Amino acid sequence: MRQLGIKSALVGSVSILVLAAAPAKAQTANPNAQSDEASSLAEIVVTAQKREQTLIEAPLSVTAISGAQLERRGATALEDLQFSIPGLSLTQFSPGQQRPQIRGVSVYAGLPTVGVYLDELPLNIENSQLGQDVRFLDIKRVEVLRGPQGTLYGQGAMVGSIRYLTNDVDLNDLHVAANGEVGSVDSGGTDWRTDAVVNIPLVKDELGLRLAGSYQRFGGWIDNPVLGVNNVNSGHALTLRGKLAFRLGEDVRVSLMAQHQDLDVGAQNLSDGNQQVFDQVRTPYRSKVDLVNAIVTYDAGFATLLSSTGWIARKDHTVGDVTAALLPLLQAPPPFGFGLPPGFVTGIGVTADPENHIFTQEVRLSSNGDCPSSEHSAQLAA
Repeated sequence: MRQLGIKSALVGSVSILVLAAAPAKAQTANPNAQSDEASSLAEIVVTAQKREQTLIEAPLSVTAISGAQLERRGATALEDLQFSIPGLSLTQFSPGQQRPQIRGVSVYAGLPTVGVYLDELPLNIENSQLGQDVRFLDIKRVEVLRGPQGTLYGQGAMVGSIRYLTNDVDLNDLHVAANGEVGSVDSGGTDWRTDAVVNIPLVKDELGLRLAGSYQRFGGWIDNPVLGVNNVNSGHALTLRGKLAFRLGEDVRVSLMAQHQDLDVGAQNLSDGNQQVFDQVRTPYRSKVDLVNAIVTYDAGFATLLSSTGWIARKDHTVGDVTAALLPLLQAPPPFGFGLPPGFVTGIGVTADPENHIFTQEVRLSSNGDCPSSEHSAQLAA
């Protein structure tokens, strides 16, 4: 049985509720504590409204978790955060097979209700039963927005949005980092993960390159005695990302990102109470996602013009065991079936190989004023 460990960490949130089971007493508020709390919220910067704001300034229900907090938690994907973000839950079948829910609302097909974004690129796919599983590699911040977000994020964000923001290219300094983790699964295999990041300023303050890579091994814990396979739900995930950024003068910045993610698991994380499954065929799941995103920003002084061009290619492969449903028909005597002898067919699998290609283009003009009437004007094509 897999064990989930939850470490305590500070999570910035707009709404804070404190419950105390103590007798009511007349108390005097501590102005220093209130000042410290306001200062802490003021230090958390989010871009939920498509511009940088402190968390206390954003008029939204937002939870923001920084990259440093993700590292302290040992979080590698959204599933590791669902118990610490108010209103967020996941329907998780296995790594790569998940549907996020915000405030308990989700759909199985059609337009998604939760928008998912990697930087400026929307990742949702219409009529896809499974959402995009973004692995936490070189992530600057994760933002979860609760409530309808259609004004700024368009269709597919009826109940909220999840934004994964990657670290920007540093045009001035060289950075090199690497990390490795090893763990064991109770009554199962071994988990391990390694990742590395390198940031190279090719031309100081003008041109830079940032490369990141991660490989993660999932240790399974479910056995299939029918096929004689232990830890049948083990798997791996490979993520590679490259970002190239450069300036065209003082006011124009261009950022180009390309990412490849390859995820492969042997079976879903569904079993009986003894951590066993009795499928007659192997039921793997594989997902390959390639994406590119080109972002051009122009600071005109009174406003910032942004163009985001994106392309996603996703290919999935799933196998489902339908032996129990079809084998009686194959073995039944004619005219009720095909009359095949017992043992002639031992397992029946159904394969699905959906493939999606999505192009998106967004042009957005945002005023740079600090007044409450700061506006956005955007055009989105997909």
